[in-house]
Amino acid sequence: MTTSKKALMFLHAYYKEDTRVRREAEALVVAGWDVDVICLNRGEEPREEVVSGVRIKRANIARSKKKTTIRLAWEYVRFLFTCLWICSSAMLRKQYDVVFTHNMPNFLIFASIPAKLRGTPTILDMHDSVMDVYGDIFRHKSGWQRNLLQGLLTLEEKLSASLATEMITVNRPIMEDFQNRLGGRKYFLLHNSPDLDELSVSRGPARPAEPEDVTYILHHGNILERSGVDRVLPVLSTLNADGEKYRLEVHGRGPFYQNVQDMAADLGVAESCDFCGPFSHESITPYLERASCGVVLAHRNRLFDYALPNKFLEYVGARVPIIAQRLKTLEEYFPESMVQYVDTEDELKEALEELRADPVKAQQRADLAYERLHEISWETERPKFLDFVDAVRLKKFDGDVS
Repeated sequence: MTTSKKALMFLHAYYKEDTRVRREAEALVVAGWDVDVICLNRGEEPREEVVSGVRIKRANIARSKKKTTIRLAWEYVRFLFTCLWICSSAMLRKQYDVVFTHNMPNFLIFASIPAKLRGTPTILDMHDSVMDVYGDIFRHKSGWQRNLLQGLLTLEEKLSASLATEMITVNRPIMEDFQNRLGGRKYFLLHNSPDLDELSVSRGPARPAEPEDVTYILHHGNILERSGVDRVLPVLSTLNADGEKYRLEVHGRGPFYQNVQDMAADLGVAESCDFCGPFSHESITPYLERASCGVVLAHRNRLFDYALPNKFLEYVGARVPIIAQRLKTLEEYFPESMVQYVDTEDELKEALEELRADPVKAQQRADLAYERLHEISWETERPKFLDFVDAVRLKKFDGDVS
C-alpha cells in the first residue's frame, strides 16, 4: 500500500485570496500529495474545511485593521504560536514530508521546529522582501526607530533563512538582492504568473480609433497610496478638456480608495471615472476584454523596483496593452518593445495619446509581451515546482534555479 506524501504550509493570509499559495497547494494535491494549510480567519469562515482537496485549518486570528508596529508584532506572534501548537500536535499523529513557510513574516518558519527535529525538510517561500515592505510602511518613523527596525528585520531574515532547508522566491532581481544579503543562498524561482489556461479572455483585433470612440484605461487591484492610480486623474483632466475621449475604470478596494474618488471629484473628472469596487476573476474578465490599456503606475521606490505585480502579469496574459512606471524588474522581463514605460505625468499623457492614435502598434507590443510570458507561465513552471518539492523531500535538490 502506497502512503501519500504529506505537506504542511504556514500562511499569514486568507487562503482563498492568495493565488500563489493556492496554486502550489492544489498542484501538490493533483500530484498525489496530502496538503494541510494553516492560515488566518476573517471571522465568518469555518475553522476547518477542504478546498479543492486542500485541508484548510484556520487560526482564530484575523488581520489587524490598524497597521501599527505593536499590533502587527502581536498578530504575528499569536499566529506563530498557533502554527507551532498545531504543527507539534500534528507531528504526534503523522510525519510530514515537507513543511512550507510563506512569508510575510519570515520567522513563521520557527513554527516548523517540531518537524525539523524529526528530520523534515523546510521550505521558505519568500514572496516579498520584509525589509523593503516594512521600510516603506514605516518610512515616516524617526531615524533611530528606522535604524532599530532595519536591524531587527535583518536579524529576522538571517535567522529565518538559516532554518530553511531550501528557499523559493518570485523573480531574478529580488533573488539576487536576497543572495547579496544572505550569503549566496540558492533559490528556486517560481514567478507569480497567471494560469493561462484559466485566464479565458477573448479580445478582438485592434483597429484605429474613431473620433467618437472611448479609450478605456483599466486599473484593478488593492488601492493603496503607493499604487499610483491617482496619477491618471490630472492627465485625464487635460485629455478630456474638449470632451470625453478617455475613461478610467478602477476595480478593487483599499485604504486609498476614497482618496482617489475625492481627488477625481476635486479635479472635475469624476464623470469620466468608474469606481467599481471589489472584483472577482469572473467580474473583471469583460473589462479586460474591452480595455484599451492597463496601467501599473506604482510610485518608484526600492519595494516596487523588485516587484513583478500580479495585475501587470494578468494584463500581459490577457494581451492588454500596458502603460507602466519604469521599474527595474519589469524592464528586465519585459523590455520597451513590449510595454510603454513612463516616468512623469507628461510622459503618461503622451503615452495615452499615442495609444489612442495607434492602437494597432500598442497591441503588437502586447502580443510580444504575451509570447515572453510563456517562458515564466504557471503551465511552464508547475512541473518544475513539483520536481523541486520532490527533490527537497528526497534531499536531492542541487540548487538549480533554471
